[in-house]
Amino acid sequence: MNPYLHVFISGVVISGLGSLFHFIYEWSNCLSVVGIIGAVNESVWEHLKILLWPMFGWWMLVGPVRALPAAAAMYSASVLMVGVYAIMSEAAHYEQLWSDISLFVECAFVGQALGELVYQNHLSLEEYTVYARTAVAALVACMSVFSLAYTPTIVYLFQDRKREFYGASVRVCDHSSDAVSGVNVSIS
Repeated sequence: MNPYLHVFISGVVISGLGSLFHFIYEWSNCLSVVGIIGAVNESVWEHLKILLWPMFGWWMLVGPVRALPAAAAMYSASVLMVGVYAIMSEAAHYEQLWSDISLFVECAFVGQALGELVYQNHLSLEEYTVYARTAVAALVACMSVFSLAYTPTIVYLFQDRKREFYGASVRVCDHSSDAVSGVNVSIS
């Protein structure tokens, strides 16, 4: 497949699936297992999950032998998202919904472009495949473990800055209405 077409198609698919994953937790009536792949709050971590799970799925679909491009795509998208978001929100004190969505889509495309670049030059990098598989497995394990944590980790990455709470275990569905609310967790 043409590399530009691959980046375009994968970027669109990952962005679309990530957008669906943003709402799937609420649509499932807050099932804990769905919280592994779906966003349970508005933290940076949750947006990483909804970017990385579709990206992981994409690279597994196109072939698990592509561990090195998958690792390049997933790690570069993660670093870009956290870095740019930190600069926008902390340094520039700028948070807008449209810029968050734009950042999400840009990270999907940039990650996939880097993954495709690595794939195109991947024959000379065969000896790194075992390291790449380990890196992808570690990232998937971290996404799963931190998503299943009973007690939310009190770290900037996990804080829902709009509602001032952390993690999935503090977010509960209010079954008397369609609203979803969180519990405030304060740091001493």
